[in-house]
Amino acid sequence: NAVFVASDNPFNANGLKYLHLGSTIPIDLVGKISTKNGLRFIEEPINSKLKKIGFVDSLKDVYKNAAFSVCPLVIGTGSKVKIAESLCNGVPVVSMVDSGLSSDIIHGVNGFLCYNFKDFFSYCEKLHNDRGLCAKMGENAKVLYKRQLRSSLNYDYVFETYF
Repeated sequence: NAVFVASDNPFNANGLKYLHLGSTIPIDLVGKISTKNGLRFIEEPINSKLKKIGFVDSLKDVYKNAAFSVCPLVIGTGSKVKIAESLCNGVPVVSMVDSGLSSDIIHGVNGFLCYNFKDFFSYCEKLHNDRGLCAKMGENAKVLYKRQLRSSLNYDYVFETYF
């Protein structure tokens, strides 16, 4: 399944509302967003395509099993944590452009940036129906992440250079 890893803050709750209204593919809800507090803005019954997973011991396991992740936020805090976590675990991301524009998503390479929810759900369906494309984009995400790590400062470099 696709995965939405999120807290229950208003930005994520609003994104969940969009998933509830428009998703036609299975999406696992991971984290506080799938608790009663996170679902408070959704009128029952919840979209049957959304599966409440809740809290997990390891996000690594979540990403290992995810086909791709979604970021349906039209506005957010700006930290892009869910996008970065997904990409560094080799999982492509479908994101609204508002949330993903200043992230490491390269449209069509390791994920998709969408200007509207029609495109968002279209790309979700595309990845859901083409697991080969998911795998290719996931591999691109891994390669780009490793390349970025090599070109940025890291703990070993700083420790060996300055201490």
